[in-house]
Amino acid sequence: MTYRRDGTPVPTPVWAAEAGGVLYVRSERAAGKLKRLRRDPRMLIAPCTVRGKPLGAPLEASGRLLAAEEEPRAELALDSRYGFGRWLFEATMDMMRVDMCYLQITPGAWGAADED
Repeated sequence: MTYRRDGTPVPTPVWAAEAGGVLYVRSERAAGKLKRLRRDPRMLIAPCTVRGKPLGAPLEASGRLLAAEEEPRAELALDSRYGFGRWLFEATMDMMRVDMCYLQITPGAWGAADED
């Protein structure tokens, strides 16, 4: 979940893959979650159904947009986890020329880095 300006949480199911203790997600660059993330990197993450129904307690995390040189690591993690089904979806997005990007989600308590 990311947060609107008024603090309202917005649940958003995504395909995420773990590598090196962080999660990677690919998203449309113009998506609302990216607009919210640019304004406030805090989020809550939890496993969920395809429709976004939580399957467990949420954890605090923070997210950021990856630079182009960081994208291959994210793509490898996502491809390794989801395989052909995801490839088919992504090929469709590419054919439609949807501007996509990658996010890195780092689990951890908000403000934990500030406390060091």
